[in-house]
Amino acid sequence: MAGLSTIDLKACLILEVMSASIPNAFVDYEGVGGLHRFLVFCQGLKYELSLNELLLDACSVENIKSASQMVVQGIRRRATPHRMKFDTMAAHVAAQPHGI
Repeated sequence: MAGLSTIDLKACLILEVMSASIPNAFVDYEGVGGLHRFLVFCQGLKYELSLNELLLDACSVENIKSASQMVVQGIRRRATPHRMKFDTMAAHVAAQPHGI
């Protein structure tokens, strides 16, 4: 993966976690103008996760993994489409005793 920035690698990590953790889902990614959007199409529903590039840069890999798993769990539990903001997820994970 030569030539990818740390931000690109973190976005790839989110994409990988969500793609591998949600069976029968299609996950799409778009990064434009400092905003990173992940669209998850699952069982006829569309979920959107958006995060700011500054937050993505500031988050550790551990925070990203934990927050991504929270998003996956949220998608698995919800029956209706939902728009999520990663900053809320990352702040929640950082506040947990195990969050780093």
